[in-house]
Amino acid sequence: DDLVVNEIIDPYVEVKIRGLDIDEERNQTYKTHMIKDNGFHPVWDSNTFEFQICAPDFCFLVITAYHGDILKRDKMGWYAIELNCVQQGYRVVPLLNNIFQPIKGSYVFCKVTITDI
Repeated sequence: DDLVVNEIIDPYVEVKIRGLDIDEERNQTYKTHMIKDNGFHPVWDSNTFEFQICAPDFCFLVITAYHGDILKRDKMGWYAIELNCVQQGYRVVPLLNNIFQPIKGSYVFCKVTITDI
């Protein structure tokens, strides 16, 4: 189901790693702050999320956009990508609905930096 919006949304984004237990347990789920009444062009310019991965061959990076309010949160869209497919640099991540279809005009723009330790 697509989110039916009868109000101006208050978006935020969660970013997490899915994969082997060791990688999921050592990496937290990050959440941006909520942008009040700005669903068309929210900007989270002060968020940096860092993950330390043991087994990148078995990991996915999951990005989920939510509309949050006082009583509940509604998933607006999401995207998952194999960690080995993530490229450095500025990236446009398309958001999908719950039946894996792209949501027209819905993207997360982010900068990716990969460092080997």
